Amino acid sequence: MKLLLVEDNRKLVDALSHVLKTQGYAVDTALDGETGLELAVSGRIRHSYS
Repeated sequence: MKLLLVEDNRKLVDALSHVLKTQGYAVDTALDGETGLELAVSGRIRHSYS
């Protein structure tokens, strides 16, 4: 299952992404709501930061 995680706290994104990935989820991220909404609506889910 693929998840889109939208959170502005990078450390929290890193921690949550790590836990979710160890549970078998594919996790894409956005560091702000505007980017998260754009990615979700467009279907272009990707990592918004490296």
